[in-house]
Amino acid sequence: MEGMTLTDDRVICDSCGQQTDVELWTRQIAKDRNGYDVTEQYFECKNCGKHYTVGVYDRQMRLDIQKRRQIQAQIRLHRQIGSRPGTIQHFIRKEENLKDKMLRRSQELKERYREECGNGTDNSDNY
Repeated sequence: MEGMTLTDDRVICDSCGQQTDVELWTRQIAKDRNGYDVTEQYFECKNCGKHYTVGVYDRQMRLDIQKRRQIQAQIRLHRQIGSRPGTIQHFIRKEENLKDKMLRRSQELKERYREECGNGTDNSDNY
């Protein structure tokens, strides 16, 4: 994450320089045009209170996360049963393409909902 140094399950806050535990929270920040929840996953520095947005998720992003997990399961299965390398590579490319799409979507959502997220939308994504 930009501005943060990760040490095990703790981070060093870029604002106060102190170590803090990462306790993830999720909150609804908006509704999309179809009435589905838009949520923010975040944590705050326990020392100074700086807010860090981990991710912003709309319905499409949640569906893509689910789809990516399914593809990853297919990759594991095909490796276990000894499928042809070409078959495995097909699923790996499919997963990488979806990951790239999700990263672009994540940046778009963070920018769109910057005000709703508060002061911490500068973190990188970990998909």
